[in-house]
Amino acid sequence: FFLPMGEPDNTSAPSVEVDSQGGLHAIYPAYGGGNAYYGYCGADCKGPEDVKVVTFETDGTVANAMLALTRDGKPRVLLSAFQRVYYASCDADCTNRASWSLSMILDHQSDREVSGEALALDSAGRPGFLMHTYRAYLGIGQKPPKTWYATCDASCDNPASWTSSEIAQEIWEGTTLRFDSNDHPRIATVVNFNEGDQAGQKLSAYLECTGDCTTSTGW
Repeated sequence: FFLPMGEPDNTSAPSVEVDSQGGLHAIYPAYGGGNAYYGYCGADCKGPEDVKVVTFETDGTVANAMLALTRDGKPRVLLSAFQRVYYASCDADCTNRASWSLSMILDHQSDREVSGEALALDSAGRPGFLMHTYRAYLGIGQKPPKTWYATCDASCDNPASWTSSEIAQEIWEGTTLRFDSNDHPRIATVVNFNEGDQAGQKLSAYLECTGDCTTSTGW
């Protein structure tokens, strides 16, 4: 069935997770004009009438909506709009908008982009995500290629709680981030090489970090 919206709207690119109780959590952005929708449906979910929907308000169209669950099934959401990045969290009664904290954690002035399944939580529920320089259409006005790794240990509704570290001078796009059992980050991505023997190529890559993940040499 089609996931319902809080208001009549076109939506795109959903992210879906299932918790240990069989409950379905989904996040899906409006196709244009801003906002995204969180939907929850219990283990006996049979149709759109069973889905409870919450609307997240954003300034600008959401290009990528990402969802992750803590070990006890609490939803965490990252919304990447063309100018800002938003983080949302909820610990109980998550079909009620008032139970959610939604905060703008980065205003990048359209210089950065979050692509792929770039959000993940470690065993303690601490979030991390990858972002990169915005990919200019046809390369016109393209800014220097870089990739950043962003993390937060606590109070993640506060932008000051986030640390963003430059880890590459290439664009790593379409990244999938996961943490292993020791909370070390692991990523699968596509690297846009801009120098050296592989300049101009896009190659799939697997990268891991077991030490200082705030530096390029740590990966």
